[in-house]
Amino acid sequence: MATPWPARGTVSAIRARRDTEAGFTAYQRGDLDEAAERFTRALSRRARQPPSAETAELLNALARIHHDRGDYPKAAQASQQARDIAQQVATERGQEETADALNNLARVDLVQGRYAAALATFRQAHDLLTDDGRPTLASAVITQNLGAAYDYLGDLPAALTHYQQALGTMVALGGSPARRAGCMNNIATIHHENGEFDAALRLLDEALELCRDAGLVTVGATVLLNMGQILVDRGEQQQGVDRIEAALRIRQAMAARSVAVASAQESLARAYLAAGLSDEAAVQARAAVEIQAELASGSAGHATSLATLGAVQGAAGDFDAALRLQRQALTIHEAIQPDSLGVATDLNNIGLIYHDLGDLRRAGRYYTRALPLYEARSPRSATTATIHNNLGVVQHALGDLDGALHHLEIALALDRRAAARSPAVATDLMNIASVLLTRGEHQRALGYLNEAVDLDSAAIPDSPARAASLAALATTLAQDGQLDAALPLARQAVGIDRRSGPRSDRLVSDLTLLGDLLVRNDEPDAGDRGANGRGRPGRFHLAAFRDRRAPARIRPRRPARDLPPPDRRAAAARSRGRRRGGISLLRTSPRKVAE
Repeated sequence: MATPWPARGTVSAIRARRDTEAGFTAYQRGDLDEAAERFTRALSRRARQPPSAETAELLNALARIHHDRGDYPKAAQASQQARDIAQQVATERGQEETADALNNLARVDLVQGRYAAALATFRQAHDLLTDDGRPTLASAVITQNLGAAYDYLGDLPAALTHYQQALGTMVALGGSPARRAGCMNNIATIHHENGEFDAALRLLDEALELCRDAGLVTVGATVLLNMGQILVDRGEQQQGVDRIEAALRIRQAMAARSVAVASAQESLARAYLAAGLSDEAAVQARAAVEIQAELASGSAGHATSLATLGAVQGAAGDFDAALRLQRQALTIHEAIQPDSLGVATDLNNIGLIYHDLGDLRRAGRYYTRALPLYEARSPRSATTATIHNNLGVVQHALGDLDGALHHLEIALALDRRAAARSPAVATDLMNIASVLLTRGEHQRALGYLNEAVDLDSAAIPDSPARAASLAALATTLAQDGQLDAALPLARQAVGIDRRSGPRSDRLVSDLTLLGDLLVRNDEPDAGDRGANGRGRPGRFHLAAFRDRRAPARIRPRRPARDLPPPDRRAAAARSRGRRRGGISLLRTSPRKVAE
């Protein structure tokens, strides 16, 4: 008896399933083009069949690809279509796909700064996935996303609580190594922002070990990126560069040209810049722009790559090119959403360039335009604190001391709320002390400076930040006539400078300060201790507040799903780097692992 041929609809369904599986395989290795082609083909094969959970699954998968490419309108459209179909399927699978569609819609809200809406939609998705209120592995993924939303809102304790709850559920219920490693990565980024670098690195080491044991290439590359950024922030530039280069090689092996590769190149550009390798930084930043322009032109990722290249050009002193690139980033973000955090960040970055050019009034106007956008979207966040800091520094320079103190004290309150002993708090204390010194309030300034030195010493004892705070405190003590207390602090600052940057401007500055103090203290060898060793310095040195300090990072927050994407990032969430007595540069920040 002949075997009957399967019905046409059955054949089509089998082929659709094969395309679907091939699409998920391509997605896991970061090949978005292949994944999109496979999912679209599978969707076409199911076009004549009744609405099903499988159709909703394909639409949700395409929504994630649109999101990864930065095409948020298409991501929202596909997610809504998936939700409409899934709600017609009265099965457990249909409920799961409804929750997935809600999760994807919330992710779009999150990346576009609609945090309250994102929280509400994440909660809807979470409730659909619990077992009569008890957490499940699927609901734990949404718990992690709720943590990301609180993270964006600047509520780090709530974010940490949700991340830890998600990790606890995954461990208790036997969650996959990928999910556990992703949660550990996200918790580590909280430690990073809090200035707890050792704790962050320990957790990332554990996450990386999980990735090695389970062969988790995508998540492992993201963990390596974050490890590299922490090491760079801690002053260990070469070790940081090594890890970021390793992450880049992994991503290039997965897909030679992808948005994930571009993201790693941006990280490497910033690491090279921190290590003083400006030419290498420019090469990586340009390569990232080329990939983003080719694969995701007009996306938030494209805008971020332009901003990164602008930061590299600005650091090289090419302010015309830096302005042009930052304005291009601004144009893209305004086209996506005129009141987004991406727009706010670009406005701040343009203000920074004008600040470097000495056009303080124009810089202040850009900061002022950025501030209400941040306050509307993320009023308690560290990023909002950064804008207050920048405005305070400009107003100080322009002589508005009351206005400067107002903004700097707001920055301090926001940063203390996020992490009471973070490097950002130390920077705020330094900047407030600078204003108080201008007002002649030396005793108040000393209180702020002593606290800043304590915080910097606890974070990284041999960091440039600690050298700067020690030099500032020595300057203030000397102005107060306490030369015996000032001299050992200045010597400590010079010692740190010699170890961390033997040819840096910081060392020259602090040697000059030390020489000034020795002259005032009538020490016999003072003439040989000046900046150049060529005689006595001519005046008492007051440059301790003007040098850059290492950046305290702000994370991009990425929601989760059950497949790790290449490297989802918020629209221009960038890290905060503050200058002593100076301003902050927002750049691309450490990565969250999304599942």
